[in-house]
Amino acid sequence: MEWTSQSSNVGAERTLEDSYQAARLTGLSILSVLKEACQGDLDRVVQTVQIHGLVNCIDGFTDSPKVINGTSELLLDVFGDAGLAARAAVGTNSLPGNMTCEVVSSFEIRT
Repeated sequence: MEWTSQSSNVGAERTLEDSYQAARLTGLSILSVLKEACQGDLDRVVQTVQIHGLVNCIDGFTDSPKVINGTSELLLDVFGDAGLAARAAVGTNSLPGNMTCEVVSSFEIRT
C-alpha cells in the first residue's frame, strides 16, 4: 500500500499569504472552541495569555512569525488589547495531516 498526501509546506507549496490565511482560519477554530468554553459568551474572556504557533515549512524559512500573525491579529481584532499575548512562532518540517500550521493557545476567562 502506498501512502501519498498533499504537502502544505510554507515556502514550497504554500505562499506566505496563503499560510497567513490558514493561521487566521486556525484562529477562527480557536474562537469557536473558546466560545463553547465560555458557554457562548466571549465577553467572559479577560485576556489571551499565550499563543504558540508551529508552521509546516521548508528548511531556511524564517517568516514563521508572519504566518502566525494570522491568528494573533484575529485575536486582536476580536478582543482589542485583551488579545495581546505572550507568543512564539516556530518552523517545523512536518505537522499531523500535513497541516500548514498548528496553534496552541490559552486564555483567562471569568467564571
